[in-house]
Amino acid sequence: MRFLSLGYEFRSPKVENAAFRSSVSALDFASVIWDPERTLEGYSGYPEEYQGLPAFREGRAQVLAADLARRKAEFVDFLGLGRTLVIITPAPCACMVETDTEYSGTGRNRQTIHMYSRLDLLASVSPVNFATQKAAGHQVDLVAGEPFAAFWRRMRPNLLYRAYFTKTPGTPLFVVSETKKAVGAYVGAHGGNVLLLPVLGYASQTASERGRVDVEFCDALEELIGGLGESPTALPAWAHELRVGGEDAARAAVLDLEQQVQDAADRRDIAAARLAEIEAVKALVTETGKPLEKLVRKAFEGLGCRTEDGDPGRTEFVLRWGRRTAVVEVKGVAKSAKEADSAQLEKWVSEQFAKEGKRPKGLLIVNGFKDTPLPQREAPVFPNQMLKYAVSREHCLLSSTQLLCAELDVVEHPERAKQVMASIFAAVGVYPGYLDWRQFLLSQGGSDN
Repeated sequence: MRFLSLGYEFRSPKVENAAFRSSVSALDFASVIWDPERTLEGYSGYPEEYQGLPAFREGRAQVLAADLARRKAEFVDFLGLGRTLVIITPAPCACMVETDTEYSGTGRNRQTIHMYSRLDLLASVSPVNFATQKAAGHQVDLVAGEPFAAFWRRMRPNLLYRAYFTKTPGTPLFVVSETKKAVGAYVGAHGGNVLLLPVLGYASQTASERGRVDVEFCDALEELIGGLGESPTALPAWAHELRVGGEDAARAAVLDLEQQVQDAADRRDIAAARLAEIEAVKALVTETGKPLEKLVRKAFEGLGCRTEDGDPGRTEFVLRWGRRTAVVEVKGVAKSAKEADSAQLEKWVSEQFAKEGKRPKGLLIVNGFKDTPLPQREAPVFPNQMLKYAVSREHCLLSSTQLLCAELDVVEHPERAKQVMASIFAAVGVYPGYLDWRQFLLSQGGSDN
């Protein structure tokens, strides 16, 4: 099944994403997902606000009105083909449109007064009538049977609500926990189906997590839509006030299992966050620029140092360890370091010396050959031609790989932190420690090549 999503961007091969105002037709798709809260995205040129709402001047107001009318007629035709429209349950959506222009004064004192009226986007577009109240949360319960229950079981950890209905269309499907405030509903309209569903939530905003949830949602939604024509009509709200034998026990068992699923999901999220934290340090041998600088700072802080921002446009940062101070220059390069890097560091050393009256240590941290897999990095990060200059200025030259190994070593043996920092401040030229990364990092596959 191919979906068209208007406003909400899904990372799924089953979905074609488009702006509400685009010319992409809903009639080409088996199902359409519409996020009313993003209807105005893509309309440039309304920086003004009036009464706290986006304000459209006459020309753009006419364009917006034409798009709203076009989409509403298209939705009705789309439903007439027996298809399914999914609406992400929105908070009230409105904007201001210019309806008239008046003038006051004459000549240079003439002023233009723009008259606006409020335009309800939901009433202008939605093929079913409903009203909502803005409210956000994630405690949502199911109040419907199959096929909605199957969708609920798959997507429960990722369903959030951003509004509840004050006027519910059709049959409630989901409610705010321990209330009767519906946040999802199902209604037949114009020969097709309209589903109003809560919005998706993500454990993290990483591309992989969003992609995983989006794909799961589309698969679950496709299964739900496929089951709409095969299942009895969803029970009306009043029927849920009745109880049959065994229902309470079955409901309690479902809630208990759902809680177990949620607890397992929470434990997985904690474990995933821990894994991401552990893996992040590997970027010391891949990154460059600001991301590398942040990782270097974090590594030194883990070794017991304090770090301070350098002057804008100057040194990367200043490092304090006890009474000792160092100026740090960080580079991530495709090849080896250069004498110019050491010369740049010396400039920052001299400026810090002039500022504080005490010469700091110069530390040059370089992630050399950053685009080359670590096992294939055979050339030295600090070539011989730059050593004379660096040694004469008493710089310590430290590769980011060495720093990573030092960080990993101290994580396992915290008592070594002082020894490591003392050796870094004492080093002149290439730092002699942690030269063999294989003692601290494993190359997957049983071979380094």
